[in-house]
Amino acid sequence: YINAFIDSEYRIIERTESNNYATTTIEVDNSSLTNVILFPNPVQEELKIFFRDKKNNGKMLIRVYRYDGRLVFEDEAFKSGEEFFRVIDVSWLNTGLYVIAIDFEKVNSEYAFKFLKK
Repeated sequence: YINAFIDSEYRIIERTESNNYATTTIEVDNSSLTNVILFPNPVQEELKIFFRDKKNNGKMLIRVYRYDGRLVFEDEAFKSGEEFFRVIDVSWLNTGLYVIAIDFEKVNSEYAFKFLKK
């Protein structure tokens, strides 16, 4: 068996039984993922948003609403490439059902998804 530790620079450090170290570089191919992924769901502390869309770029607004429609979080972001990734701290939210809306200003398109806060 192999024990492996992945560091922030996307390298795998392999520890063999004799405690020797070997370094291997890896690349993550996420091209098979769907356009929008929210994870983890249900969430406890950090909600991660992965968004892929070639045609929607520019200023975007991220809003989180309670189940009753009350706005509880709003943040601006900018998407300039094919992919967008953001981590949102939701640890302060009460347990319950929420809706996250992503709105692109220039193209007037909006995406909305439900998530559960534990």
